[in-house]
Parts: sequence; C-alpha cells; structure tokens
Amino acid sequence: MKALTPRGGPKVSVRRARFGAGSKSVIVTTDKDSEFQRLVRVDIATGTHTPLSKDIDWDIEEFELTRDGKLNAFVSNEAGVGKLHLIDAKSGKELRTPKLRSESSRGWSGTRTGRDLAFNLTSARSPNTYIRST
Repeated sequence: MKALTPRGGPKVSVRRARFGAGSKSVIVTTDKDSEFQRLVRVDIATGTHTPLSKDIDWDIEEFELTRDGKLNAFVSNEAGVGKLHLIDAKSGKELRTPKLRSESSRGWSGTRTGRDLAFNLTSARSPNTYIRST
C-alpha cells in the first residue's frame, strides 16, 4: 500500500476518491492549496496534484467519471446552487452542459456507463427526477 496524501504538515481535506482512466491516477476533491474543495487528479506514480477545477472559486460537492475515463462530471456549489460541469479528461477542457433551471440544479448523484451520465435532480419545486444525458 502507498499513501497518496502526505503524512504530517498542513492539514487538508481529501474526499471522494475515484480511480482515473487506466488506474494511473486518482481523482479527489481536496482543499490542498485552496480555500475551496477543488477537483484534483493525483498521479499515483509521482504524487503530483493537477487541479481540474482551478478556475472555479466554489466548493466541488460531487463528481463522477465515465467508465472509459474520457469524461469528468462534477457539481460546484455556487452561492447555494449546484452547477453541473463537464470536463474532457484528456484535454482538461470544460465542455458545454445542458441548460437546466438554476433552482433545480442541486442534489446530483452520478452513475456512469460509457460516455453517458445519469443523475437524480431535486429542488424545492420538484421531486426527485432521473435524467440521462449523452
């Protein structure tokens, strides 16, 4: 076993670990080097941290990866509203997301099959709704 987070030193929060494509990296949320929980790729061989949500100054609450490792989906808490983001895992570029009512973009939980993303959408105005996006 190998620790991917350093022992000792400044205390940081690390949550929700998932293996990245090819199991060569681990994707986590962490507040290392930030006041916010960011989405970060940790290289298993070197321990290098690469921020995936570095331009978002809000906490990342949830994320999911597609089985093929090509797509990262995550939700940022932006002033109390959950906002969906999609990132191409290889290039790191943010992709266009579907238009959703802002008051309904909370309570995401992702599942993964290929390049599809399925999630539950809840809000104060609507019950739990299952959505599948391709």
